[in-house]
Amino acid sequence: MMKDGKCRRVSRLVCEEVHGPPPSPDHEAAHSCDNGDLGCATKRHLSWKTPKENTADKFKERGIFPSAE
Repeated sequence: MMKDGKCRRVSRLVCEEVHGPPPSPDHEAAHSCDNGDLGCATKRHLSWKTPKENTADKFKERGIFPSAE
C-alpha cells in the first residue's frame, strides 16, 4: 500500500486510522489475533506496541514462555 510516496503495510495504515499516529517511530502495528503474518488487518485486532512488547505478546499467544535471562 502506498501513502505519501512510501510503501507501508496495510495493517499499519489501518492502525493509524483507528488509533492515530504511532506514539514513536519505533512502534509497530501489533496483532492480537497472532495472524499478522497472514495479512490480518482487522481493526479490532490492531494496536500500537513497541517491538519488545510485540515480541512478548507473540510468545504469550503461542504458549511459549522464554526464560528471563
